[in-house]
Amino acid sequence: MRRWKDAPAEEGQAMYGCNTFMTKDNPEYFYEQVEIPHLVMVFSKRMYFWPIRRDELKRNHRLTQAPGWHTFD
Repeated sequence: MRRWKDAPAEEGQAMYGCNTFMTKDNPEYFYEQVEIPHLVMVFSKRMYFWPIRRDELKRNHRLTQAPGWHTFD
C-alpha cells in the first residue's frame, strides 16, 4: 500500500469487526460485519517512514530522523 501510494485512501477507510452484540439464540450473527465507529483510521504522510530509534541516532551522528518524526534530546 505504501509503495504504490495507496495507503491514504485504503487505510483511511472505516474499520469493520465481528458482531459481539449477538445473543445466545442467534450465534450466527457473530459473523456479521459491523462498522466500528469509534475507531477512526487516519494515515498521515509521516507514516510512510518509521522513526529511527534514538540510540541509533546517537550512535551515528550523520543520521537524521525520518520526516515528520521528532527527537526529544
